[in-house]
Amino acid sequence: RMTRGSFILIIGIILLAILGASTAVLSQVAQGTVGWSTGYYAGWAQGSYPPSKIYWKAYTHMCHFSITPDGSSGAVKMDMGLSDQTCKNFVAEAKKNKVKTLICVGGAGTGKNFQAASANADTRAAFIKNIIAFMVKYGYDGVDMDWEEIDGKEAAYQALHKELRIELDKISPRPLLTVAMAG
Repeated sequence: RMTRGSFILIIGIILLAILGASTAVLSQVAQGTVGWSTGYYAGWAQGSYPPSKIYWKAYTHMCHFSITPDGSSGAVKMDMGLSDQTCKNFVAEAKKNKVKTLICVGGAGTGKNFQAASANADTRAAFIKNIIAFMVKYGYDGVDMDWEEIDGKEAAYQALHKELRIELDKISPRPLLTVAMAG
């Protein structure tokens, strides 16, 4: 049977361990030695919260949210408040702060457009080409895919990401590919 004193001692040890781990992570962030810390920067926030206000030292990677698939044409469209100038400003500020940038593709509610853009090999190839062209045009270091509503289209999902990785591998330096998943 555990006594009250033993219980308090164990809780104290656990709290010290948590505090120690938190302090270690914060110290790594402050020293710039954390391995990977990703944030998302929403395009619609850029008017009131410009990239210059981001606490860049807390991140190694930042996803710019978002461009979206434009249905069965394989095109992508600037969405969520992105514009030519906001993309340029974001990438410039991130590079100034030595943070890798990824253009996010998708988000909640874009599943049907992902399905249309990935429905067959030709449309998927056009979609991939357009994603990469956008990434290159603005100087992003990679792509973050955010296809949330897969709805039984696992084969198209896998084909899209496999083919996107193959095309990204043809670029030097090799762009990053990350995935945000729901469910």
